[in-house]
Amino acid sequence: IYVQSAYGSALGSESIGQMGNPIDAMNSLVQTQMEILLTMYDNRELDEINSQDMDSINESLRENNAFLVIKKADEIIYQGVERLDMGLKEQLPGAANHHGDTVSYITVPKSYMFRQIDFQFTDGDPGSVFLIAYLGDIVPKFKKVAFSLIMILVFVSVSVSILISAYMYHEFVRPIKSLKHGTTAIMEGDWDYNVKVDSDDELGELCQSFNNMRNELKHSMQQQVEAEEKNRELIANISHDLKTPVTSIKGYAEGLMDGVANSPEKVEKYIRIIYNKANEMDAMINELSLYTKLNSNAIPYNFQAISIDNYMQDCIDEISELGNVAASRGKSQMGGQSCEQFHVKYKNYCRKGTKVMADPEKIRRVVSNIITNSQKYCDKEQCEVDIRLKQVNDMVQFEFEDNGCGISEEDLPNIFNRTYRADEARRSMGGSGLGLAIAKKVVEEHGGAMWATSRLGVGTSIFFTLQSVEE
Repeated sequence: IYVQSAYGSALGSESIGQMGNPIDAMNSLVQTQMEILLTMYDNRELDEINSQDMDSINESLRENNAFLVIKKADEIIYQGVERLDMGLKEQLPGAANHHGDTVSYITVPKSYMFRQIDFQFTDGDPGSVFLIAYLGDIVPKFKKVAFSLIMILVFVSVSVSILISAYMYHEFVRPIKSLKHGTTAIMEGDWDYNVKVDSDDELGELCQSFNNMRNELKHSMQQQVEAEEKNRELIANISHDLKTPVTSIKGYAEGLMDGVANSPEKVEKYIRIIYNKANEMDAMINELSLYTKLNSNAIPYNFQAISIDNYMQDCIDEISELGNVAASRGKSQMGGQSCEQFHVKYKNYCRKGTKVMADPEKIRRVVSNIITNSQKYCDKEQCEVDIRLKQVNDMVQFEFEDNGCGISEEDLPNIFNRTYRADEARRSMGGSGLGLAIAKKVVEEHGGAMWATSRLGVGTSIFFTLQSVEE
């Protein structure tokens, strides 16, 4: 548009390269008129010129800053401008058989460019047609075009730079700033700040990964806070539970020192109570230490394939004997009744030779904790525990059903939580409250599961599973 505004509409985009040379540009602009003139005058004999045709051609030339001059002999018979420069008029050459294929110049008194076509009049006089362009008009226009093109290039460069900057900001800077705000928010403790993801490219994936990392960190922090809260609760409960045997030991020790036990029988009774309370404290501390080590994975497991029937027979024989001793020494007081006898029944419904992958010592502790709980919280004169083994798909299911006092529905989901005991009566039975929590942790480390069902006044059933092993 700028080039055509300077040189005229005849200069098309296909000849845009000619604008670097004003002479070439001018030749291109007048090429059409030059071809018409060649057709009309080159090697022709004419009686006279057609002024109307010349005016039409001259008018189109004026749009391109050029004009026509026609000479007959040494006389100018047609000029396309109102006033012709005298210096130009005097320097226009005579006829010499020119065919318009040569560009000539006149520099004095002004700069002109012209092309000449010679012909013959019928009366014998030579004729010449001159297509003339004043270079004083062309060069400034060339400078104007050059300046315009420079401004266009500057404008295009600035526009492209702005567009690239906007694209870079949208695609790169904004996600990076959002990531920076996200890291700052996390540093300030705001775990809910979500980085906006606008694209599916690498930066979008990075933002999504950051959000996933934040969610994982938030979840980890919540777990850590919950773990710390549970640890504080565990320490508080253990401290509270330890106070009871410590108080008893202090009381009976003071009774011995003050002479309250004034007979050998009382002295023996006091010493035995102190001994039992010390054993109770030792058991609580051992359970707390074991639970801590299990949670921190500080205890190794010795997995091996064991014959489940022989193994359970040994466990039950050992635990039943210890249970009878415990029942005879101290009766479990619940609801005004006492457990006089302790019976364990065992039935294996698995096929003969069934084996499980387990750590024998750890599973023995699980079985012991379950049966000890059944004995401790039994409110019947005869405490019974039915143990059944069943094959469930590729797992062996262990079932322990007692006839104790049972557990309410609202308390049942919490019995595997550490230090949880359903009521104050159960708290009075002593112990750390970690037995079932330890048992469940051990079973889960074996790849099994543990759960319970219960009915108040009827009894409680504890279940857990272990992976069976083919022969």
